[in-house]
Amino acid sequence: MDEKAHVIGDQQCCRCTYFSAHLGIDDRHHRALCPARIRRDRAKYGDVVFEPLILREESIPGLLIVVRLGMRTLEDEHLLRSVDQTHGRWGIWGFSVLEVPEGDYHRLALLRPIVSDRRQLLVAEGQQLLDAGFPLLPTLDYPHWTVTLSAPTPDQFAHIRSLFHGPIDNPAYSATTEPIQ
Repeated sequence: MDEKAHVIGDQQCCRCTYFSAHLGIDDRHHRALCPARIRRDRAKYGDVVFEPLILREESIPGLLIVVRLGMRTLEDEHLLRSVDQTHGRWGIWGFSVLEVPEGDYHRLALLRPIVSDRRQLLVAEGQQLLDAGFPLLPTLDYPHWTVTLSAPTPDQFAHIRSLFHGPIDNPAYSATTEPIQ
């Protein structure tokens, strides 16, 4: 086969002989596996040695929340910063979320006190994220999870944002500190 430009959505990904249809993968995952894209990433990040990605043995989480930057954490610029940090650490595109143990926000606040500083939260169902094509990895210590993306693109960010609901009032909010939105 001769070289052909891959068009993903309205963007040209690369010029290579890597044909995602031939391999049976969708365009979203092609972006993560494309040799030309990997070469560009190597040029950008260098030949870095990533931290080992150690996963816990966990079942699919029920309720997940995002707490890192409050209500603004799912904006494109913040997601890009988060997924770049994750990529620099482990070599995957992803961002952090916390599982709400058995739906108990107070228990989560005991495990991660930062949760009690947030007046409102954004929430998502673990199974809905998986069904939408966003794998969940049980990273670091419980209740931390990483939502993975195939690529850090505005389309991916918009899709993941659509799966989170809220803001909802945080049942574990403690008014003893200045609220963080």
